[in-house]
Amino acid sequence: MTHPGDDASTSPLAPWLERLAAPEPAPGGGAAAAVTLAIGAAVLGMTAGYAPAGADRTRALDLAAETRQRALVLADRDAAASAALVAAFRLPDGAAATAARAEALREATVTSLDVAGLGVPLPGPLAWLAEHGEPMLAPDVVVAGHTLAAGVRSAAVTARSNLTAATTVAVAEGSPDETLAPLRARVAEAILAADALDAIARGVASAL
Repeated sequence: MTHPGDDASTSPLAPWLERLAAPEPAPGGGAAAAVTLAIGAAVLGMTAGYAPAGADRTRALDLAAETRQRALVLADRDAAASAALVAAFRLPDGAAATAARAEALREATVTSLDVAGLGVPLPGPLAWLAEHGEPMLAPDVVVAGHTLAAGVRSAAVTARSNLTAATTVAVAEGSPDETLAPLRARVAEAILAADALDAIARGVASAL
C-alpha cells in the first residue's frame, strides 16, 4: 500500500544519500558517522525539550544543539579529508607521496577523532534524561543513546584504522611519529563513551 509522499527522492536527505552511496571517496564512512552522531544529538535535544525545566535540562539542550551543529561541520571536513587521502595514495611512490600520505592520514585521523570526541560529554545528559525525562519518551532516549553510540564508535574505528596506516607510513619513512600516541588515547576515550551511551540505552530499554 502506498501513501502520498512515499517517493523517497523528495526527501531532503535523498541527494546526500545518493552521494554517499556512490563509489566515490567523499562523502564516505567517516562523514556518515558524523551525520549519524548529529541525528542522535537531535533526538537527544528533542527528548530534553520535554524534560523538567532547570539547569540540567538547559545543559542537555545546549550540548545537544552544539553537538548536532559541530557534527555536521565535521561531516563536510571529513569528506574533504577523505578525498585528500585518496588523492595522496594515488600519487606515484616517492618522498613527496610519502609526505603527502602522512599529512593526509593525520588530518583524516584528527577529523575522525574530533567527531568521536563529541560523544565524550554526552553520557551525563543521557543518564539524566533516562532518570528525569518524560516517561513517554523513554523509547526516544534509547534511540538517542544507541544512535549516538553508533556515530561515536564508527568515528573511533575510522580513526584507529587511519592511525594504523599512519604508523605504517611513518615506520616506512624511518621516523616513527611519537605524536600519534595521544591520538590513540583519544580513540580509547571515545570507545568508553560509546560503551557508556549504549549501556544507558540498554538500561532504559530493559524497563520498557
